Amino acid sequence: TYTDLLQKAEVLAKKISPSCSQSDDVIAVLLPISVDYIVSLLSCLMLGRIYLPLDINANHTSNSESCSSLGVSLLITTSAYQPHYT
Repeated sequence: TYTDLLQKAEVLAKKISPSCSQSDDVIAVLLPISVDYIVSLLSCLMLGRIYLPLDINANHTSNSESCSSLGVSLLITTSAYQPHYT
């Protein structure tokens, strides 16, 4: 339900808030389109932060360059994609 979605987003927002304390922090999201993806985007919006949606099908260099050029503070992803972005 929408209530469940908002509750999950609030929990994630509280969890990631200490990692992105500046109002101009950019949070990258590298997830397949799913409920978790929507929760991540909502969390970024709840915190008033900029989110950068990354393409899971793009090459890692392209995504890394995007993150570097925008000064990403935090990457939200899964263990399946994390080894390429440490």
